[in-house]
Amino acid sequence: MYRQLVLYILILFWFAVASSACRIASHQISYSLSSPVRLATVNNLDTKVNYTTIQAAINDQETVDGHTIFVEQGTYYENVVVNKSLSLIGEDRDTTIINGNGTGAVIILISQDVLLSNFTVMNAGFQAPASGAILLNETTNCVIENVATTNSDPCGIALMNSSRNKISRSKSFNNTWGLHLVNSNENVIVDNVISGNSYGIGLGGPEGSSNNLVADNLISDNSKYGIDVFGFNNKFSFNQILNNGNGIHLDMADGNILLDNNVSYNRGIGVELIRSSENNVIIENYIQFNYFGMYLQTGSGDNTFYHNNLINNTYTIHVFASFLSNTWHNGHKGNYWSDYNGTDLDGDGIGDTPYVIDHYNQDDFPLMSPWTPTRYSIAFWFQWWFWLVVATGIAALIGMHHICKPYMRKLSKKLSEKRVSAI
Repeated sequence: MYRQLVLYILILFWFAVASSACRIASHQISYSLSSPVRLATVNNLDTKVNYTTIQAAINDQETVDGHTIFVEQGTYYENVVVNKSLSLIGEDRDTTIINGNGTGAVIILISQDVLLSNFTVMNAGFQAPASGAILLNETTNCVIENVATTNSDPCGIALMNSSRNKISRSKSFNNTWGLHLVNSNENVIVDNVISGNSYGIGLGGPEGSSNNLVADNLISDNSKYGIDVFGFNNKFSFNQILNNGNGIHLDMADGNILLDNNVSYNRGIGVELIRSSENNVIIENYIQFNYFGMYLQTGSGDNTFYHNNLINNTYTIHVFASFLSNTWHNGHKGNYWSDYNGTDLDGDGIGDTPYVIDHYNQDDFPLMSPWTPTRYSIAFWFQWWFWLVVATGIAALIGMHHICKPYMRKLSKKLSEKRVSAI
């Protein structure tokens, strides 16, 4: 009897263990089938649908113009075509990577009104007629911001027949071209770092690229040119163009403005105008510590230069086979030439004798010291903070009036009562 009882208890125990194991296994199988395993890392924030590739998210019929595709951090080996007006946003620029494996353009934008932000895009391969880590092909009103492009041939970012786009706060390095515009007009390129490429920023194409703004960029350590221009009426301002093979190269380029750039420590030429580059305006630039400060050749004339500081270049300026004259002052002041040996007997800050460049060119008003911009102070009543203080004061007075009004009535009443009792 005792043995039977022990055997019965053992049987119940093992049955309970086996039943529990089955329930655990069943729960694990159910969990593995129903739990959210993080395979989907691309999300359409509007439809709440998840995908495993960026292109699948774009291609889905539920994804329409105006939607936002959010890409979680990771490396995506794909070539992406954006053919809808979408916002494509990575989680973090340094850790959200799209790798093209050296086959053609990595991201191609063929729709207008696209926002591309927070990615590293790399390993584009050459493909005719154009390629790049990011390629804008016949697009308008696209914004590229806070992206990095690298290890791509031929371009980090390329614009082909594209207009009115903006590229900002981005970095392009270790490419053949950092950023290249081909027949592309009215684009804005601001606040970027273009470094360590063969060429920094290029504007060109069979028809040239025109009416673009290139401003506030750091363009450095590019082996051939910092900026290479074939185009018209572009503006280059407030750029740092440092330690390149050559600084700014204008080739058959007319009507461009170079304003307040720092063109320094380039191994070759600071500013170069060749092959009939005419009617350009070069003003208020620092051009210093280059091999040639400026170099003009082959018919480059009718350009205007003033308020530039040419300091400690190995050769300040060289004009070759031009035979055309340029204007080297604004009628009152010219440029500062650190190798000017003239005098200033009347102390007006202008040299008494011209700075002679060649038979056709001379600066009639050479500056005796480096040009510095005149900072005009604005009267305080034109400053926004003045009117903020005035408005705050008025509001405070009105508020105090409403707060004190009941007390003033009581005080006035008491004074009136005292006068009556005194009478």
